[in-house]
Amino acid sequence: MKETIAMLGSLAALKAKTDKAEMTLVERADARFKEVTGKLDKLRPSISTDPKAAEEFQELVMDRGYCARVIEQAKGHTPKS
Repeated sequence: MKETIAMLGSLAALKAKTDKAEMTLVERADARFKEVTGKLDKLRPSISTDPKAAEEFQELVMDRGYCARVIEQAKGHTPKS
């Protein structure tokens, strides 16, 4: 019985660490999403005339998509307070 209680305590602690790590990941993804969106807005006017800007724009679009996926996936796993 004591072993079971100890295991449950360990599982609860692990869940708390996992929830905290997930929240940190989502916060960072959200911050990066906003940062990338700002960069895209600045690059947008020059993408039709500057090939380097167009290439950077494409890379940022991919990055923003990745961030959006991370955020969406986390919404399905958001810990209930």
